[in-house]
Amino acid sequence: MSNHNIENIQKEISLLDMERERLALMLDAARSVPLCSTFKDAAGKIFQACKTLVGADSGYVALVTQDGTSNDLVFLDDGGQPCYVDPALPMPLRGLRGVAYKTGKPVFENNFNESEWKTLMPPGHVSLSSVMFLPINIASKTIGVIGLANKPGGFDIKDAELLTLFVGISAIALEHARIKESDRTLFDRRLQESDHKYQRMMESLKDPVYIASEDFRVQYVNPAMALRIGSGMEGKFCFEAVHGLTSRCPWCRNIDLKKMGHVEQDIVSPKDNRSYHTSASLFANEDGTYSKITIFRDTTEIKNLQERLQQAQKMESIGTLAAGIAHDFNNILFPIMGHTEMLLSEFPQNSPLVSSLNEIYSASLRARELVGQILTFSRQVPTEEKLMKVQYILKEALKLIRSSIPTTISIKHNIDSSSPPIKADPTQIHQVIMNLTTNAFHAMEENGGVMTVALKKAVLTAGDVPKSYPSNKSAGRAVIYGGTDNGTDNGTGSGTYSATDGGRETKESDVVMDTESDVVMDTGLEPGEFVCLSVSDTGTGIPEGIIRKIFDPFFTTKAEGKGTGMGLSVVHGIVTGAGGGIRVTSRTGGGTVFHVYLPIAQSSIEPRKTDAVKQIPGGSERILIVDDEEFIISMEKQMLGKLGYHVTAFTSSLEALDFFKDNPDKFDLVITDMAMPHLAGDRLALELVKIRPDIPIMMCTGFSERISAETIKSINVRALLLKPVVMSDMSAKIREILDAR
Repeated sequence: MSNHNIENIQKEISLLDMERERLALMLDAARSVPLCSTFKDAAGKIFQACKTLVGADSGYVALVTQDGTSNDLVFLDDGGQPCYVDPALPMPLRGLRGVAYKTGKPVFENNFNESEWKTLMPPGHVSLSSVMFLPINIASKTIGVIGLANKPGGFDIKDAELLTLFVGISAIALEHARIKESDRTLFDRRLQESDHKYQRMMESLKDPVYIASEDFRVQYVNPAMALRIGSGMEGKFCFEAVHGLTSRCPWCRNIDLKKMGHVEQDIVSPKDNRSYHTSASLFANEDGTYSKITIFRDTTEIKNLQERLQQAQKMESIGTLAAGIAHDFNNILFPIMGHTEMLLSEFPQNSPLVSSLNEIYSASLRARELVGQILTFSRQVPTEEKLMKVQYILKEALKLIRSSIPTTISIKHNIDSSSPPIKADPTQIHQVIMNLTTNAFHAMEENGGVMTVALKKAVLTAGDVPKSYPSNKSAGRAVIYGGTDNGTDNGTGSGTYSATDGGRETKESDVVMDTESDVVMDTGLEPGEFVCLSVSDTGTGIPEGIIRKIFDPFFTTKAEGKGTGMGLSVVHGIVTGAGGGIRVTSRTGGGTVFHVYLPIAQSSIEPRKTDAVKQIPGGSERILIVDDEEFIISMEKQMLGKLGYHVTAFTSSLEALDFFKDNPDKFDLVITDMAMPHLAGDRLALELVKIRPDIPIMMCTGFSERISAETIKSINVRALLLKPVVMSDMSAKIREILDAR
């Protein structure tokens, strides 16, 4: 996952958290306003909530006078700024405030100091940069106004819409506070209106909400909760209706709720196995009893996003570690390859040691390819598809697998050496093999068993490819060609069979399961010619209810710490991206088989040969070598010395720079490592060019994000070689640079 995607995920999580905090603030204010003992307290509660919701600095709450000509100030918050206007002075219904009264709609101005309204301000008023006026409407009549001022960045339509909703909900409660001080009869009528308004608010909430009594009986569920748990749940225990439990929820904090009045926590409901952030508040009923209201915010997607973010960060750390390991491993390979080349140059071709030395050299080159795969992973570069034979990667992967799983699990393999090539990225195919075999290992980890890995050519016909998800009967199988090697690469054996027609006797290593109790799932299969990679285990199998989900990201049945739920998802992505498909066959108590079908490439590739050492050209020029590894310096000095070059070597880049300052014309070429302490190779090259602009430089590196094609041109680097360097390649590049002078 890229840094851009990680930032998007973090922004999305932040926005969802902000929305939740706003909703909690609105509900808390709406609950607390009716409990206020005076009208002024209620007005203050509403104002503070409005101020916090949009981030304003100051403001007031005022009610229209009985004659309808001015305002009576009820609550004032000057934001800590000096104000010299007498609050007792009349507040005429004019300016923007008058617009809000006349239209019954919110109005705002974000350039107040430059507007026509500023002239209406009395002397000594607090300085205003932006203002908003929110009418307090009751039964289509404006009874007052809330003024807000000086929001950093100014007010906007979203602020107006949010506060209109909140003030609309709170207006009845504010009116109640005023009526309670004057007329109880009118208060009762308004209370009924408030109840209706409250009910409409609850019904409009998208978050599930329920109210329960002190003895855990459900008293009310809003439509969102009814959609989740069903209707007619009133009177049932909340743990039964909401969560499907038979006793109190293990996370129940009813005692804390009675002490603190409000409790928030994160839970996973057994009813739907989804994650929720719950906010529970206690409130008093008129009969002296208490009830609790609980709001559910579904955080399942947020949790998934957080897990993806953590996984991306973990993979980034692993990539950084892999790059460091690859760099050190390259330095180890470098002298092995170099000394092998020197020995090969000294022995005659008919020497009995030449064959062994060639194998060492060939193995070193394959190790270099492996390091390249590690670096590809660590850099997360785009995949590079090329013609390849799966059998070579499979055999190398099996060696790694055998050394990493316990002996309680035996491995059988059936690799057809004549399997045709495919076009894919070798690193990704290696990942597919490792993920499938690791999955098989986990299926047998507890009791042991047999893992069988097979590779053959396969032909799928139209009758072999189901058009829909099959039932518990096997729909069809591939026609498989070729023989088995049972651990060797002899390529012998022949014959053709179809697993559905009984063409021949089934062999143990054919990895075919075809009984009435099989559960089969196909994904991405199309008719055609394929190389079929099969991995089977003798574990407990996959139930039909689970097999449909195995390729879903983050889905896992493993215990915590055993897997991320990404292995099979990655396999599916790689295989379908290569134009292939997967067939999964499983039997409860009888194991599972994954058949991976990869399309055969139309082109052919040359047979793999043992790498031979190329002819190494020499010379007599003077070369300065800089590398912080003593054994690399020793090997390079010995090799280039045998080729006739005059070599001066340093393990300190600072010492090499000082020597070059004193002897700038002594060298025809400089060969430097990239990653060195005190002064890295690119910095050294810059200093050398300052001293002598025409000095040719060759740079060797194991891995560095700092170096690029553009960088090396700017610092006079004529060639960039990736470690471990084949000495024949280095000597050829040396001659190319020196001869071009």
